[in-house]
Amino acid sequence: MDTSTQHRPPRFAGTGTLQKNLPVARQRVLAWLQAQPGATWQERWTSTGAENLPKEGWLDLPRQWFTRAQGLVLRDSQLAPGLPMLICGNVIRPTSAWLLSRTSQHLGRAMAPARESES
Repeated sequence: MDTSTQHRPPRFAGTGTLQKNLPVARQRVLAWLQAQPGATWQERWTSTGAENLPKEGWLDLPRQWFTRAQGLVLRDSQLAPGLPMLICGNVIRPTSAWLLSRTSQHLGRAMAPARESES
């Protein structure tokens, strides 16, 4: 699975535990997306229908997939931090409406340093 981008992924602020768990959460989200129809990460994200779900409802989709496919029961905290990494790294690009409807503490924290590094 190739997750490379044109530039190095952004570094995110956070506690040592959060920093340690970010790559694992990112890989879990990518594993779920890999199982979805589409030729690109963006097409796979769009095909999930996650953007049509309320608030943090998108988490139910990979959680259910992991339970069915691998017998794993995951908590939100084991998935949620991975999505901002993919958004800030431009791997997936959710709609503005979806982004503005989020209450995620991870997304806002991750976007600030990622976007500042572009200027």
